[in-house]
Amino acid sequence: MSPCHSRHAPPPPKLYDELILEVFLRIRPDRPECLVRASCVSKQWRRVLSSAAFRLRYIDFHRTPPMLGFFYKESLELESEEIEEVCTVRFVPTTAFSLRYIDFDRTPQGFFYEESPELELEELEEVCPVRFVPTTAFRLPSNPRLGWSLIDAHHGRVLFYDLRYRAMVVWDPITTDCRHVPVPLLYSQNHYAVLCATAGCNHRSRSGGPFIVVLVGKDKGVSYAHVYSSESEGCYVWGRAVASIEHPDSAADFSPGRSVLVENILYIPLGTKIMGYDTANQQLGVINTPSGYKGLGALMTAEDGMQGKLGLAVVQESQVHLWFRPVGLNEAIAWKKDRVIDLETLLPIRGLTTNPNVVGSADGVAVIFISTDVGLFTIELKSDRVQKLSSTAVKHPVMPYTSFCTLGTEVDDAA
Repeated sequence: MSPCHSRHAPPPPKLYDELILEVFLRIRPDRPECLVRASCVSKQWRRVLSSAAFRLRYIDFHRTPPMLGFFYKESLELESEEIEEVCTVRFVPTTAFSLRYIDFDRTPQGFFYEESPELELEELEEVCPVRFVPTTAFRLPSNPRLGWSLIDAHHGRVLFYDLRYRAMVVWDPITTDCRHVPVPLLYSQNHYAVLCATAGCNHRSRSGGPFIVVLVGKDKGVSYAHVYSSESEGCYVWGRAVASIEHPDSAADFSPGRSVLVENILYIPLGTKIMGYDTANQQLGVINTPSGYKGLGALMTAEDGMQGKLGLAVVQESQVHLWFRPVGLNEAIAWKKDRVIDLETLLPIRGLTTNPNVVGSADGVAVIFISTDVGLFTIELKSDRVQKLSSTAVKHPVMPYTSFCTLGTEVDDAA
């Protein structure tokens, strides 16, 4: 009798790179951890998922970058008559994305906020350590640098004020690049925004590349616009004012809310009005808000299908009113109410004993942030889906962080 030979099944046919790419294109962009797990299966999968070709196809396929998290300020009371609140910046991930450690030269998705720790009062002016709070599986492996105060977040970058060096910091959480920008001491009131400066960019896929910081300052009833460019020859020099405009209400101050960019116009909350800066034509303008608006709302970009419009979310009692108007600096353009959201059907009733506040919106993903007595919530405007993010109210504006998070450098097959 012939010896028994074990029979092994033939190995499965090798998948071609193009087939692998087509499969993984379908992974939701708010689940970046799935891409990481898939890359651990084989060198071939890792090479495909970390290639520049996959990143470009993935961005083109999904188009709108997900909200990976957000920044916000959380104020804690300290036992002192001299210090009322100290702010710590935290990042809350909304995905599995995690920020890397921030240091002076290389700085580490979710939202950011500021929290107040107990500190030595003799040494304290205002200390703002950076934290990350995810809204997905994205997480920070460690906390960012102490002494950074949150200013703005746009186009995959976050702008802070560094209390130690008395300068601003532009930080890219994906590339971990960190660059200091001088602070011009020109005006009594200032609003800053960091924006992508790549010509013709759709702002969906940017990571790295040139940027600008826009300053709109106000002094003695006149506002001025200045622009700092990362490509300027004098890297520590701001240019002269590129635009100016007199205020219709000289007593109006810039509101703490986040500015939004719609097409080429940066809109900034200004009391009961809105300041606009046209980045293409270098013009300033002031536009009216809907009748009865008291300055307690959040600017937003329009939902899908309403491109080219500026939005405004306002809470009136237990309802959120959504207003939109075409983009432009023409004060005569009218606002149109789009819809009303009844919060009593979406949020806990005990959280509506006092009026809730709209504390932010996420560009391109149709999400607003609502702060109540029982915590911070997001509402997806397309589905009215509600998610609770924290159990404490948020007093300061939320700064969402949206970006595609894919694998980085291409891995050599022999690695």
